[in-house]
Amino acid sequence: MALQILRHNQALLEETAQTLLQKEILEGEELRSYLDRAESPAELPHWLRHGKAAVQLPFQSLPAMPQL
Repeated sequence: MALQILRHNQALLEETAQTLLQKEILEGEELRSYLDRAESPAELPHWLRHGKAAVQLPFQSLPAMPQL
């Protein structure tokens, strides 16, 4: 789910990164203005209720890692 959230907000993350490269710091109202623009993917409520995505994501079909 974390990757979905990041992908869903990729443009905002890139914009924020560019601003940080120029200014080196964001705080107070300026930081809040970026955070307020973050959006949750539509699948998030289902994931929060059930602990899994409503549809199988590509990485979920990978075999489990062996136990050491």
